[in-house]
Amino acid sequence: MHILKHATPACAALLLLVCGCGAGGPLTPEEAFTQLKRAYASADAPALMDLLSGRSRKNIDLIIAEMRQLDGGQAKAISRQLGVPEDRLRSLTPVEYLALQLELSKRYGEDTAMQATAHGIIGTDVKDGRAVVRVDNGMDLIFVKEGPYWKYEME
Repeated sequence: MHILKHATPACAALLLLVCGCGAGGPLTPEEAFTQLKRAYASADAPALMDLLSGRSRKNIDLIIAEMRQLDGGQAKAISRQLGVPEDRLRSLTPVEYLALQLELSKRYGEDTAMQATAHGIIGTDVKDGRAVVRVDNGMDLIFVKEGPYWKYEME
């Protein structure tokens, strides 16, 4: 009976530890590439956002801030060129920005990362928390280690 008193909290702690570790992120560059491939294939903007490095997220924030600062003529021209309502361009969140980027990439087929993730990995070079994943169409994708997880460095 005395053993059961101590075993139950220990089992609960072990269960929390095991369940909590699975949702953290990719632990290898190859795993990050596989998740990136899935996100692009399914046009899953929230999943793509989760895979982005801190630097990539900051760059998206800067792009969004610049779009909000466009004058009327610039915003109209970009809106017309992209076929996206002007008010949508001015109110994008980071995830909505990525969703728009995925939408436009499918429409125009000009996203190099999307093209690269359609291929298989032929090699990975890792040095100092940075990984270059080479794919069989000749492209390279960069991943960086942030804490224990690997994140995609969108360029």
